[in-house]
Amino acid sequence: MMSKTQLPVAGEPAVLASVASLARIHLEALNLRTDSARDPIQDAIEAYRDGLAAYNSAPGEDDETIDRTYGPPLDVLTDWEQPAQTREGAMAALRLALEEERQFKGLPLSLSMLKAALAYFESEGAAAADNGEQKNEPLAGTAEGRDA
Repeated sequence: MMSKTQLPVAGEPAVLASVASLARIHLEALNLRTDSARDPIQDAIEAYRDGLAAYNSAPGEDDETIDRTYGPPLDVLTDWEQPAQTREGAMAALRLALEEERQFKGLPLSLSMLKAALAYFESEGAAAADNGEQKNEPLAGTAEGRDA
């Protein structure tokens, strides 16, 4: 069970609205389309942060409280397999991964957020190479940058 973290408190209605939008966000990410300039990963991260804030302000620390607050957004982010769609989304994923690593060392959430951000930056590098710019090499330790 996750220990409570001090975050700004969001009301439960805001959390419920965020959780209700997770299915749409996840489907948009799977279809690799968005109806706005905002990256779906940013919405999912915001829902997770709202859920954490609600959990921190809730009286209980049981599974039911987790299921009502940060649990569903955490599941969405942990299972995230699509690249970030924008630079802002990639940066949000990196920030969240860094925060999670600092607080909880080795959660699966960090890995999925790092993959989403890296995939964005790698595709950005490929696009730059297609335009005649210098392409960045894959990072060491990734599947593409692993030593043989």
